[in-house]
Amino acid sequence: MAQISGIWILTSYETLQFLHRTPRKIGVYLDFARREVTFYDAENMAQISSLSAEFKGKFVPFLHLWSKGSYIKLCPCQR
Repeated sequence: MAQISGIWILTSYETLQFLHRTPRKIGVYLDFARREVTFYDAENMAQISSLSAEFKGKFVPFLHLWSKGSYIKLCPCQR
């Protein structure tokens, strides 16, 4: 598989999302009752992707960066 830059959403199939700009902060919204997870650009609230899932037990996010020297900083939700 060739490496392609962009944001990948991994579910039961691979999806490549092309964005107009690279988000500096990504928000994750979990709607447990609707069985839906939504990812959005936290600076302008633009939706990046949404997916439905069957939640069984604990919900544990998995985040991975492909580039060396990249980092993730997890922040609490600001209301």
